[in-house]
Amino acid sequence: MELKRLSQVKTALEQALRSAEPWKLSFLITRVALRTGINLSEIREEQERDSAAVSKVLETLKSMGYQLDP
Repeated sequence: MELKRLSQVKTALEQALRSAEPWKLSFLITRVALRTGINLSEIREEQERDSAAVSKVLETLKSMGYQLDP
């Protein structure tokens, strides 16, 4: 599935971490917010479908070892 919205990225991250400790998702969302300015816990409407925002978050997660896009 191609990730085109930030909510899809968050769902994919949740699925990737479903067997991890519960704090890990919160930790990663905080790290992403600090590095990109995009808060996956409270996604702003103007960012939801912004391809640049999605790419930025995916690249940030990739640099932390989480490859979510195919």
